[in-house]
Amino acid sequence: MVDTEAASPLSHDAHYLVATAGLYGWHVGRQPNGPVRLTRPGWILTVAFHPHGEFRHGRAHGPAVEDEDVNLVEVLEILEQCGSPVLPA
Repeated sequence: MVDTEAASPLSHDAHYLVATAGLYGWHVGRQPNGPVRLTRPGWILTVAFHPHGEFRHGRAHGPAVEDEDVNLVEVLEILEQCGSPVLPA
């Protein structure tokens, strides 16, 4: 039996947020064992996860939001509302 937790560099919340960011045109920067940085012009979201991929905390900096703590739902709302869906080629 394969341990999918260990086999995947991203799992659960981390995979969902990174996939959503990509679908909405955000640039995704990952560092091994570090936070994920999601950027668009005017926006920076820094999101940290527990070792198994569960959301730990997020910080947002953008128009009308200056270095604020954000929860998982707020991160998703920012990704969707401030991103631009990438259309299939």
